[in-house]
Amino acid sequence: MSSTGQPGRRAVRIGTITVGEGPAVVVEGPAGAGQGADARWLSLRDRTHDGAVAEARAAWQGPLLVEPGSAGDLPAVAEHADAVVVGAGWTGDPSLLRAAARLGLPVVVQRCPGDSLDAWLDAAGHCAAEGGGDVVLCEGGGPAHPVADLALLRAAGRRTGRPVLAALGEDAGLAAAEVSAG
Repeated sequence: MSSTGQPGRRAVRIGTITVGEGPAVVVEGPAGAGQGADARWLSLRDRTHDGAVAEARAAWQGPLLVEPGSAGDLPAVAEHADAVVVGAGWTGDPSLLRAAARLGLPVVVQRCPGDSLDAWLDAAGHCAAEGGGDVVLCEGGGPAHPVADLALLRAAGRRTGRPVLAALGEDAGLAAAEVSAG
């Protein structure tokens, strides 16, 4: 995943990194190798192990972004993560979005496959209204949504001024295109 800053955008601090300001940020995805990453993303959607967030925190000293599998994961996310990721299964439920935003952590709102730009930005708006505005938009990622829609990513950043992350999937060669898309 990568992001880049553009003038006039609101930057969001996640642990020791700033998304939306300065050079591109590399976030290791759920199945990443960890080489050269600025931050790590842990998905709990397919995990049942209760200590997964604490173990990830112990193994990684940099910024940790955690995607909860359910509302039951939120206490562990609040205790160990630097940001909460909301995506599939969350963006259609404003009460879950607000619960994640109330953790007091920056929120990364991942666009679900098939979501329109307006639906994605509405989800981000729910989080911003509840959590103070530290919201980052994320496009692409996961097996059902492996490549970012660069035009949508650019439109979202321009329309909101929020920083954006682009999930690279398995093709790191897309990084230059995604960064140039803004």
